[in-house]
Amino acid sequence: MNKVKVGISRVCITPPLGTSMSGYFEARYCNQVLDDLYATAVAFDDGERRAVVVACDLCDLKDEQWMKDCLNMVSDFCHIPAQAVMFTCSHTHTGPSVGFDVIANAPSNPVYDAFLMQRMRDVVYLALSDVRPARFYAAKTEVKDIAFCRTFRMKDGSVKTNPGIQNPDILAPLSEVNQMATVVKMVREDAEDILLVNFGVHADVIAGCAISADFPGVMRKRLEQMHPGTMSVFLQGAEGDVNHIDVRGMDEDKNPRYVYMGMTLANAVNAVLDNMTEFAADEICMSVKKLDIPANKENHRLEEAYRVHELHKKGYKDEELAEKSGIRMTGPEASRIIRLKDAPDLMPYWLYAIRVGEMVFAGLPGEPFGEIGKRIIDGSPYDTTLVCVLTNNDEVYFPTGDIYDERAYEAVSSFVKKGTDDMLVEGMIALFDEVK
Repeated sequence: MNKVKVGISRVCITPPLGTSMSGYFEARYCNQVLDDLYATAVAFDDGERRAVVVACDLCDLKDEQWMKDCLNMVSDFCHIPAQAVMFTCSHTHTGPSVGFDVIANAPSNPVYDAFLMQRMRDVVYLALSDVRPARFYAAKTEVKDIAFCRTFRMKDGSVKTNPGIQNPDILAPLSEVNQMATVVKMVREDAEDILLVNFGVHADVIAGCAISADFPGVMRKRLEQMHPGTMSVFLQGAEGDVNHIDVRGMDEDKNPRYVYMGMTLANAVNAVLDNMTEFAADEICMSVKKLDIPANKENHRLEEAYRVHELHKKGYKDEELAEKSGIRMTGPEASRIIRLKDAPDLMPYWLYAIRVGEMVFAGLPGEPFGEIGKRIIDGSPYDTTLVCVLTNNDEVYFPTGDIYDERAYEAVSSFVKKGTDDMLVEGMIALFDEVK
């Protein structure tokens, strides 16, 4: 049996009706609950060091002060270093806002914000209290037909994000999607087994104002039905340019789409559970790295940005502005320029690495493009590398360098300048060396 013990806990974090929702540029307030939201903590303890990864059914945790206060509360209450805790989000777009949502210009529910922080504290504490001896197994499985590149080259040479199903002007997607999921199974003594599933695709299938964990919730429920006595955890992978839409129109008979995606992912995981490779887990090691990333500021365009912002408030769309006024600046681009006008030239972002034996969790801020996640996995010295996005940090796209030249949505709205992809990859590879 391995030296590292493992614990797990799950708490409900469903907000009350009327709470603002995160994920879109307009304000939304939840009016029903399709399914409950949860935070699931997995704790590791080698007798000397402890670490916890918490998977949250949330879009993001972009309120910096809330996140700092939460980590401090957890650290103080659970007697664990803040750098040993990773909160990572599924990125469901049908979850609550945490802190003021600048993008949607909507306040969060302060009562819920306080409740959520306490729930985060509790779930970490309960997982640490639940540790048991365990054996560790890993496998990879191909997951077809649920993840697609959402950025396309059009026949006129332009680039569009989400150009529409069966759009005759589509030429080709700009990138290939990593369709491999990493699966980790931990078989514990006299306690529930634990399944970790790491896969990258936007959890933005349902839309609307009903609370839901989206397809990760379906996956979780299905795996636990298939394997009584097992708790499953979805860890969102690099998905900045990956979503659920098959522009070929091949998914019309696969509705509701989020159910199909969750079931497909669960079935792919189930297919490899009897053919996994055992690995050792005798120690825990962790490290954190600060990156000072150049801010994507363009204060010389502020006047135009304010003009576009005001026109959007009056109901004008980007296409109308381009056709009638020749304005190329988009609403998300204008929003980014305005929000960054007083920002420092260098903005701090944090990378996290937690190694558990021969497995490593790579915690990244924001939403990196799929290629960034693949480069990190390919460059990792560990066969089992779990890339976890939206970790302890705010929501920002991290595109690949070539996308900036194409003026794709993710690039013109991103807070960071071109070249950040290399900084993320090189920084994480350096962290892997530190936790050897």
